[in-house]
Amino acid sequence: MRYMGDENLKRGQTLTDCIYELLMICHQYQPLRDEVYCQIIRQTTNNKTSKASTSIRGWRLFSILTAYFDCSPVLKPYLFKYLTDMANDPRRPYHGTAFICLHNLIKTFKYGGRQFLLSGSEIEAITLGKTLKRQLYHLPGGHRKVINTHSVTVVEEIIQQLCQELNIRSVAEQQEFCLCYILESEDKIKMLANDEYVMDVCTELEHNQKHCFLILKRTVWIHPLRLDNALYIDVMFFQ
Repeated sequence: MRYMGDENLKRGQTLTDCIYELLMICHQYQPLRDEVYCQIIRQTTNNKTSKASTSIRGWRLFSILTAYFDCSPVLKPYLFKYLTDMANDPRRPYHGTAFICLHNLIKTFKYGGRQFLLSGSEIEAITLGKTLKRQLYHLPGGHRKVINTHSVTVVEEIIQQLCQELNIRSVAEQQEFCLCYILESEDKIKMLANDEYVMDVCTELEHNQKHCFLILKRTVWIHPLRLDNALYIDVMFFQ
């Protein structure tokens, strides 16, 4: 409620502190997740405050929670129905954010949710309504691509988008590629699992003050090389 503005912040407390406190509580005490979801549903449904920012922040907090935590099997159908109804009704003032929450929750049930506390800059961006980051990805040969990366974007999705740039449409052939990060200071490369959250990787490295860049690599050579795409040819040559 402090994050939403319904209560005053404690002395010296920031909005980022509020988010961290709530995420840590939900992480440590799993049964409280349902209670928190029920509370945020109530706040986004029957909030009678005259402050427009309160409702907006309520929905943005909702989007953060759904990127991290699932709920119990008992609450699951009701939570999905609430978000689906809100997202599919364009008459609702926050149906766009509700759609983001629904998308986040689907991904959380599929991939397990974000594992690392989001950075202060990410919290500030979400609070201001910025739901994506224009992340730079590298390809062999010095090529670069900027892809809109959301809070719940996983490695597999980035591989698919980069492969589309190379005119690789086959899912089987796309699986011959992986996303890696290279630490600039240590000349070290690490392959990322397909179900890892890209923003988790970036946040962890940022927290450890390690500078890196993300690059697509081909790790398996089953499908034959093709000559139908200039970028593909260049990338394979420098691979």
